[in-house]
Amino acid sequence: EGQLQAPVGHQICVATMLRVALVLLAVARAAVGQTPCEGQIAVKGLSSSAYLGGSGGSVAGDTLTIKHNSGFSMFSECDREEWRPEAIAQLSLLGKAISFDVDLSKVGCGCNLAFYLISSPAHDTAGGFSSGDDRGGQPPYYCDANMVGGQWCPEVDIMEANDHAFQATPHNCESPMNKQYSYCDRSGCSQNTRDMPNAYGPGSTYTIDTTQPFSVRTEFPQSNGALAGMRTMLSQQGKQVNLEHASCDSSYLAKLSDAMRDGMSLRITYWGESANTMAWLDSPPCGSGVCSGDAAGDATISNIEVTEGAEVAPEPSGPSQGAITTAMPAPPSGWVSNLGAPWLCHHYMGNQQETQWCQAATFEDGWEFKYTGGVESLCGPCWCCKRQAMFAEAPTMPAWAPAPAPATTKAPEPAVAMQGPLLIGGMPKTYLAGTGGGVEGARLTVKHNAGWTVFAEREDSWEPANIQEFLLLGKTIVYTVDLSKVDCACNLAFYLISMPAVDMAGNPSAGTNRGGQPAYYCDANMVGGQWCPEIDIMEANNHAFQATLHRCDPPINMHYSYCDRGGCAQNTRDTANSYGPGSQYTIDTTQPFDVETEFPTNDGELIGMKTTLRQHGRNAVLDHKLCNKEYLVKLSEAMKHGMSLRITYWGSEAQTMAWMDVPPCGAGSCSGEFAGDAVISNIRVLVGTVADRALVWVVSDRSDAMFGQLVPREVEMSAAQFVGLKGQGIAQWGGQRHFALQMPRAEVEARVAAMKAFPEGSTLQMLSQSLPCDGLQGPCEVSTHTEGSAWNNMMVRYSPLASKVPTVTLWPLHIGLFVAVAAAVVTAATLIVKRVQKSHENRHGTQMKRGPMDAFFVRSGASPTRASPGGPGTPGSSSRAAAGDVPSPMRRLRSTLIGSPANPKNSRADMLALLESCVE
Repeated sequence: EGQLQAPVGHQICVATMLRVALVLLAVARAAVGQTPCEGQIAVKGLSSSAYLGGSGGSVAGDTLTIKHNSGFSMFSECDREEWRPEAIAQLSLLGKAISFDVDLSKVGCGCNLAFYLISSPAHDTAGGFSSGDDRGGQPPYYCDANMVGGQWCPEVDIMEANDHAFQATPHNCESPMNKQYSYCDRSGCSQNTRDMPNAYGPGSTYTIDTTQPFSVRTEFPQSNGALAGMRTMLSQQGKQVNLEHASCDSSYLAKLSDAMRDGMSLRITYWGESANTMAWLDSPPCGSGVCSGDAAGDATISNIEVTEGAEVAPEPSGPSQGAITTAMPAPPSGWVSNLGAPWLCHHYMGNQQETQWCQAATFEDGWEFKYTGGVESLCGPCWCCKRQAMFAEAPTMPAWAPAPAPATTKAPEPAVAMQGPLLIGGMPKTYLAGTGGGVEGARLTVKHNAGWTVFAEREDSWEPANIQEFLLLGKTIVYTVDLSKVDCACNLAFYLISMPAVDMAGNPSAGTNRGGQPAYYCDANMVGGQWCPEIDIMEANNHAFQATLHRCDPPINMHYSYCDRGGCAQNTRDTANSYGPGSQYTIDTTQPFDVETEFPTNDGELIGMKTTLRQHGRNAVLDHKLCNKEYLVKLSEAMKHGMSLRITYWGSEAQTMAWMDVPPCGAGSCSGEFAGDAVISNIRVLVGTVADRALVWVVSDRSDAMFGQLVPREVEMSAAQFVGLKGQGIAQWGGQRHFALQMPRAEVEARVAAMKAFPEGSTLQMLSQSLPCDGLQGPCEVSTHTEGSAWNNMMVRYSPLASKVPTVTLWPLHIGLFVAVAAAVVTAATLIVKRVQKSHENRHGTQMKRGPMDAFFVRSGASPTRASPGGPGTPGSSSRAAAGDVPSPMRRLRSTLIGSPANPKNSRADMLALLESCVE
């Protein structure tokens, strides 16, 4: 009532507390998914009202003004207290179209205004709504095809754009289980305006002038209830640019049908920062621009409308006045535009090439040329741009057209130059087919613009049956590489593909539109016109090293229709100071280094891929443990059938390799001294993985109940419970002592299986006792020299137990040169052993027993045999004690390793007694 006047300081304090409370409330609401509803937005063609929830902009009528680093989602009702999944609006656009107007005049290079559909809200494994645990700044229930918010789901990017580039991309996913998706195609099937000269950019020289607003209309035609195409049309003042997804396989698009039929939510975001984060979208034409300040001004989206679309996707009609289409008519030569190839600056060669020549040139020697007049839009500040063209023997058919019938006659195999043999460890004799380098034994020198394929036979033609298949599932491939002269923008690739490609009839397909690739070539990016699984073991230069797995959709009759272009990749640039030219890096690329790639399995299925770079005892590891399990399994069949090895060396301008090496690379080009020779040598295929070949300790006494089991790691690391030397050991655990041998894990499994295959007393087991000691089957006798030297070495290792360690010297028994000599040596050894036994019996009154040796001791033969216990009453022991005899070093060792001689549980001690007698 105004009766109490608080001091001014108190009023300020209360006001401050209220502001703090409001901030805390906003933070708390955001933490639980509560975001204020910005307001209702007018959307034509919807049966219900539409609201936008999010922050960083404003809504007025049918217009959204959005600021940099903002995001909005569309809701069917406005709830200012909670982000409810049931209220997220679902747009069913199958067979329909969506259109809007956009103003990108203030959205510069490095920025991305995105208008896209996602199957949000996400679901958990039980089929319920999932808000997500690690959303990375995304709103509750968010999901997309790149798992940005930690959850997968289909995504259709209607627009990802700035004022220099506009891209539209559908992304399909693996079939969900209980509404939850486990993996999606990160790269998608995209179309971008930058692949069309003068189609899109800031200024009146472009068909779509982004300094002014323009309209976007995207159609989703359907056929028999399945998505049959996607077409995005940009229009402005009677002019039009079409982004037609005719190159997307029909089966790829069909996988999006269910998601679009069920409804997808609309998400609008505005993000971007440095140039390299957006190079996939806008480089070229963009360069080093940063999305900040004046280059990240406000954008507007208005007049959103949903309309009915065509039932069946029609073939593209003729362009309207000033329209740009994504396909160009094939010239008489057969060369056509390769829309996926980047534009490069062409440097005039000789007097015959100048401005008029470039203006008149279209296609020449496999290149498409375009005169720009020096405008920095197509390939930078350059007068004449060029890009690699494709050779087309037949018109390209749209995705919905019926597939052509397979050829019934076999095309002649092209001639090929063979080199070799190339020595590959663990493989039969192999040869290299290709050009650009040379083979010398186990060393391959690769020149820039070279390509090689490994063959099993040396022939004069490229026969698909002769391509060498590498069966690497459950194995490791190792090689040494020298990249010291392979600089930025270059790529030395060492990769596996399911080559030869196969047509729809299941026959090898040489391909008709290979784009410079060899016959029967295929990969996960359809570079040669044919799809197939791909495993990039190495794509590298001296600044970056990347390894990538690419799975494909299940084939029909061994013919693949679509693959994951982006793949599941690991790159050294994501680990600071791990790789680069100089001693400050873990792997110094000015020097050669080793590459070790393993493909571990579980029950015959691929469960991972791990690449280790090794140099001078230092390692850099690229582990694909984040790849989805189902994604890896899909590569198992291809690896079981065998994949061919392809080695290439390519690269040109910086932007063509930005996906791999920017950063750390910048504007360098792969040419001249920066594209020097590379060397790959000492390729080897090893059985098992690194873990399989890791040495482990295994219980080796067949009579032991623990036979074949690994010594626990904690026992192995305990000095009180374990001793070992040169592959032999004694372990104490479980109240007993166990004799162990050290060997690779994979070998343990093989030997245990072989030994257990022979029942006790069987003919095979008895026969195995007579086999050489380096076999897998049966027990073996070993020489006293091997036993003596092994135990003597163990005494030296534990020399602190004695003031002086005696040396055991027994002449070795060499077997195999001549039968007579071998027989004489064996006879002599037998007499020696008998005399030693007799001497020991006279001294200790102990009858020694020698049991058969187990197969696990075949290499060292250090299995002690049984002896009856000796004790205080044993003859000789009391006299020693009476005489004040100090126990010998051997007796101290026996006490340490075997325990008290009086303990009847400590058997197999007669080997120590035997050696003690020999020493004395």
